[in-house]
Amino acid sequence: MPAIQWEERFRVNIDKIDQQHRNLFRLFNNLQEAIIEKKGQVALAKIVDELVDYTLTHFATEERYMLAYQYPDLNAHRQEHETFREKALELQQRMRNDEFILSLEVLRFLSDWIAGHICASDQQYSRHFNDAGLR
Repeated sequence: MPAIQWEERFRVNIDKIDQQHRNLFRLFNNLQEAIIEKKGQVALAKIVDELVDYTLTHFATEERYMLAYQYPDLNAHRQEHETFREKALELQQRMRNDEFILSLEVLRFLSDWIAGHICASDQQYSRHFNDAGLR
């Protein structure tokens, strides 16, 4: 599975969010690289923790903007975040309990969700925020 590369199609034209998205890609790629290099469970768990924590921080940023700029689809977007949050926290807990080994299936889920969410849902708020002057 190739690394996720930043492309213009991922831009939402909000500097802080675009920077956070780039960082999510970097963290995902670090995780993928650690798996390929067969790093130990402790090293993988540390990267997963960082990825999950950063994702939750990112979601909070988006949701703060949505509240501040009265984004009309806040509840639907928040639900997408909650679905991912639940899955990510479950995977994180399973790793901590040594019940889980990262696999290509998990990488594919993360990759598809990160790229898919940014290309679909996040693009929907871009114009709303930009029209309100947020860049």
